[in-house]
Amino acid sequence: FQVRSRNFNRIGNIASVDALLKVSPLASSLRNANIDVAVSAPSPVSALLYVYNYRTAGWEQAGSMGMSPTEKSVTVSLPLASLPNYLNSSGHVWVYLRAVQSSRVKNGEFTLSVNRLAVTGQYDPTSTP
Repeated sequence: FQVRSRNFNRIGNIASVDALLKVSPLASSLRNANIDVAVSAPSPVSALLYVYNYRTAGWEQAGSMGMSPTEKSVTVSLPLASLPNYLNSSGHVWVYLRAVQSSRVKNGEFTLSVNRLAVTGQYDPTSTP
C-alpha cells in the first residue's frame, strides 16, 4: 500500500503508518522475533521504526533506515526477554513506521510505499504449546 506525505512546518514532510501485527499463539516458544519491513520512498527520506511497550505505555525506537526509490528490506530484532512487554492481551505487537523528509527540501512531498510489515520468528521445535 502507499501513504502520501503531509507537510508539518519546521519538521518537513511526514508519511506514517501503524499496524497491529499478530504473533502466533506459540509466542512462548519463540527462539527469536523480528519485525520485517520492505519499503520505498525517494531520497533523502529517512524512516524510523517504533514498537509500543505496553508495560511502560510508550513507544520505543526499534530501528532506522535511509530510504531509496527501489524497495529496501530491513529486519529488526526484538529482544526475546522483552517480547512480553510488546504483546497486548490479544497477542499483537503494535508497530509504527514514520518516514520524514527535512523541511529544507523544496517540493518535498513524497509517497511511502509499504510492501511488507510483519512480525516473524523461529520456533523451538522441542517446545509444546
